[in-house]
Amino acid sequence: MELIAQPGSAQVTDNKGQKYTGTDAEEMIGKLTGMPIPITSLRQWILGLPGDATDYKLDDQYRLSEVNYSQNGKSWKVVYGGYDSHSKPALPSSLELTEGNQRIKLKMDNWIVK
Repeated sequence: MELIAQPGSAQVTDNKGQKYTGTDAEEMIGKLTGMPIPITSLRQWILGLPGDATDYKLDDQYRLSEVNYSQNGKSWKVVYGGYDSHSKPALPSSLELTEGNQRIKLKMDNWIVK
């Protein structure tokens, strides 16, 4: 799934190439996945930042290892599976989000830092 979001517009392309457009990325992802994913926070988590979360753990190299976050009555847990040591700074290579009994795994194959 690919998400391109800008203020006031969003486009999602699924794994079959089907495109969906709308004005609210978080609402669109929620409808397509059935999970109300906090997109603004997810963007920060993918970069290895806690975002608005105040409950998080760091590893021995002071990188995020776990984030706990609540929004709209939903509690999210993010667990980092590793970091890409080839990128500077080191960026996450995988993470897992859970909310209740639902789970999303993200794997970043490579990073292009501009």
